[in-house]
Formats: sequence, C-alpha cells, structure tokens
Amino acid sequence: MRRIAAALTALGLAALASLAVAAPASAADPVVAVGSVTGAPDNDPPGTPACDTWARDTFTRTTTITESGTADVYDIHQEIDGTWVSTTNTAIKGTITGHLDYTVTGTLVADVGAVDDDIDLSGFDCKTAVPDGPDKSTKWALRYFTDGATAGTLSDWEYVYDTACDDPYTEDEQADESGHPMGPDVFTEVCPEPTRTKTTVPTTTNPGSEGTLPKTGSNVTVIAGVAVLLIVGGVVTLAAVRRRATR
Repeated sequence: MRRIAAALTALGLAALASLAVAAPASAADPVVAVGSVTGAPDNDPPGTPACDTWARDTFTRTTTITESGTADVYDIHQEIDGTWVSTTNTAIKGTITGHLDYTVTGTLVADVGAVDDDIDLSGFDCKTAVPDGPDKSTKWALRYFTDGATAGTLSDWEYVYDTACDDPYTEDEQADESGHPMGPDVFTEVCPEPTRTKTTVPTTTNPGSEGTLPKTGSNVTVIAGVAVLLIVGGVVTLAAVRRRATR
C-alpha cells in the first residue's frame, strides 16, 4: 500500500512539473488582428505601355503575428478573403483569396486591437501608386508596430481570382511578376454571383515553422485536474496505511 501511495503521489507531481515547463507559453502565443481593405487597385505591371487598373478588390485581412525566436523579429502571416470587380464592366466580378508571409523587425504596439487597420485605397490606381508605407500590401503589418519597424521581403504569397464561370486565375511568387496583367484577358464573362468559403486562420501554430506552441487552455486544466487527483489519491492511501498500522 505504501508503494501504491508513493506511486500515485509521484505521478501527480510529475504532471504538475510538466505544466511548469509549459506555463510560459502565453508569452509566445500568436497575436491575431482583423482589418479590411477597400478599393485596392489591380494594376498592370510597371512599365506596361497601356498602364491600366483592370479591377478593384475589397476584402478582409487577417494578420497573425508570431515571435520568430530572434529578438524583435516577428513572423507575419496574412490571409485575405473578399471580392473583386472589373473597372471596365462592373457586372464582371468574382472572389479573391490569398496570403502573404514575411517578417517585421521592431516593437509590437501595446494594444494591437486598438490599431486602426481599415484601409481605403480607392483613390489610387495604376498611375497613382500607393505610397511606400503601411498601406502597401507588403507592409500592412507595420501598423501593428511602433515607429521605426521595418518589413522584410515576402517569403511566400499568392492571390487567387475566381468567378462562377471561369477558371481561377492564380498569381504567386513563382510568377516572378508584379501586378495582374492577365486579369482583363482571363475574365470576360458576366457570371452568376460566386459562392465563397470563408478562410479560417489557425492560431495554435507558428506560421512558417514546424513547431507547435506549448499546451494552453483546456489542455492545461485537464492535466492539472489529473495531477491533483493523483496526489489526493496518494495521500488518502498513505493515510489508510498509517491508520491500519496504529491499530
């Protein structure tokens, strides 16, 4: 009986010790912010003779900010989900989804939720470019950092344009081009309203890495509860042994 009591107590203490190792996880949890972009211009690439803004996009932008493991460097993963409409025929329209991955070096603001991250780009087009700064797609996350932060080069990106009657048009880092020169040629039909599937962004893993974050939330509660039960069981068993020994 003494051995059983000791074993139960040891298991309970071991479970609590595992929580002590996982406890610092809260400091590394991703920060998620949701903003919007209205009227983003889809332009032919710079240098194209017939400079043209062939469509405008309106979408939700979900930004996940995760500590990279290097001081003051954060991994940025952004998902976009919305619609586009042709500038030459507003009856030609569809959906746009995509993502961007890059890093930001700097200091995160104290309250990301208080940041004004709704952007209106309807005043810009192919000839009037969006100025370099936090309104540019490759630097959106800068608005969640204090002045002086810098954005790194895109490591991965993709935009997918789709309608209900045309094949989707995808542009990504493999295309090695800027703008969307194929857009006006690909989408020429007036289609029914497309159906859209909302993009969900996981917040339990570090974007761009294979590691998972330590246990938090309900998992911690379950482990703690099991640990307490094991320790109580050990104490009760030991007490019973002692009572039996004194008789």
